Amino acid sequence: MKRFMTYLLNGIFFTTVIMIAISVATIALTRKVNQYRTQSSRGIKATVIKKEVPILSYSRGVVKKINARVGLEVKKNAVLAELDNPSLRSKVDVLGAYEDNVSAQTEAKVAKEELKNLIITAPVDGVIADVAASEGSPVETLTKFMTIYSNNNVRLLAQLTVDQYQIIQKLPEVKAYSPRLNQNFTLKPYILSPDEKTPVQYEEKKIGLYFKLANESDASSLLQNEDLDLQLETAGEKIIKPVDYFVNFWNGLLLMGDTARVTRPN
Repeated sequence: MKRFMTYLLNGIFFTTVIMIAISVATIALTRKVNQYRTQSSRGIKATVIKKEVPILSYSRGVVKKINARVGLEVKKNAVLAELDNPSLRSKVDVLGAYEDNVSAQTEAKVAKEELKNLIITAPVDGVIADVAASEGSPVETLTKFMTIYSNNNVRLLAQLTVDQYQIIQKLPEVKAYSPRLNQNFTLKPYILSPDEKTPVQYEEKKIGLYFKLANESDASSLLQNEDLDLQLETAGEKIIKPVDYFVNFWNGLLLMGDTARVTRPN
């Protein structure tokens, strides 16, 4: 009987030690997974980057009319402004009178082509970023007239941790949320940014990754330098792994313990 009790007590002791070791290891694993989840799901911003397209005046003249303003969305070939050059028009009329003069007619054709440059049109779809001229003001040849943020080949840049980058590498697409529009957009990982961000002291090294819009027509809704919140997983896409059951169990126990400590009377 005495020997049986010794074996029993030793068994209880070793079982207790093993259970404590397993509990400590499991709690450590739970905290590690929680830390990983926090790092993976914390707010990741993707900044909208649109190409700036300068609009130049290809002829001298005076601004007759401006059809664009900052923030206006324009389509390709839309008339942005009209210039006037009375001396150029007069030159075309004078040269046109010499129908038998080959030199005069050649010069007249060149002047007529230059008259076409008095109509300034949009080379791309986009949004007016700035207007550098005003109606009635003179402009010279190759003067920057305005700037358009192009809606073509829009990219979004995100600075990611190594863990976040590894998660995105496994995803065919990523959802991005715009607080301004209260709308989700679908992005596709594109290319790495060649510019390496130098981390501040104690800051984790970041990887710059460009994204492209899955639907290019969404570009017209987004603003230059606007930040969107990347969502690495949604409730419908989340896959429960075996380790998640253990982690969720221990999180529940730890939460109960924290609640008990808070509500315990002094």
